[in-house]
Amino acid sequence: IDQFRAGIDQFGAGIDQFGAGIDQFGAGIDQFWRPILSQVARKLIGTYRKSIP
Repeated sequence: IDQFRAGIDQFGAGIDQFGAGIDQFGAGIDQFWRPILSQVARKLIGTYRKSIP
């Protein structure tokens, strides 16, 4: 039963690490996409402004 409890503890710790990994992944995606999205937004706003007479 002790081994079983230890296994459950390890499993819980693994899930915590998995959650932390997902958080880091999300942060990495934010860092990657923010500059790209802001550039795209600037281009779109620029074209939109030019199209207004």
